[in-house]
Amino acid sequence: PRPGDREALAGLDQAVGEARTRWPPMAPELALGALEFTQPDDEDRFTRRVTTVDALAAGGRLDEAIELARGSLGTAVLPRRHDAQLWIRLSRMLFMGGDIDHALAAAEAVFDQPDLADLLYAEAELVRLRCLTAHDNFRAARQPAEAMLPGERPGADAALGAAVATLGFIAWNEAHVADAFGHLRGAVQRAESAPAEVPHIYTNLMLGLALTAIGHFDEAQATMHRCREVIEQLGDTLW
Repeated sequence: PRPGDREALAGLDQAVGEARTRWPPMAPELALGALEFTQPDDEDRFTRRVTTVDALAAGGRLDEAIELARGSLGTAVLPRRHDAQLWIRLSRMLFMGGDIDHALAAAEAVFDQPDLADLLYAEAELVRLRCLTAHDNFRAARQPAEAMLPGERPGADAALGAAVATLGFIAWNEAHVADAFGHLRGAVQRAESAPAEVPHIYTNLMLGLALTAIGHFDEAQATMHRCREVIEQLGDTLW
């Protein structure tokens, strides 16, 4: 397409969305092409940057996705909600790449920004709690998780499933098995009714692993099958 050709770019946008679910390896090149032909002052440029980050991650090109997300944060003056969306994506990708310290820092950057939508705080909290538990820092994870229960933190309602799952994970590691399963089952039930934008793969995965550990293989298999369904629904190939 010619630079700024809105009709052609709209077609590319549609193709990227279809490729992400049907053939993820093709999505990055389509997204990069759309971004290249988007004018600097185009109101859709930020959306295409985010789409390209997502497409690169879905296509297994995690390093490039992280680089683009970081570069977008470092070079553009963005509205707070856009800045937060990039921090959240960066945090998720760093977590999946095993860089837990920087993932945690990226998630916490969202909480430095006031007056965001509750859903953005919820998504940041989800990654933050994952990072803390991945470090076995249960004391640090317990406090924000418990604060979510009575709705004392921004986004508490949307992130409640993640908070309860974290408390279940902590209980499991403290050998409080009955409490752990109570929390994990409740978290999965809660996550099923959470907004689609807040992935709950991790919650189902935690329950599935715990069920496997105690020999409840049929239920564990059903839970892991649900994980796969959610992964396919979200097109989240990193999982």
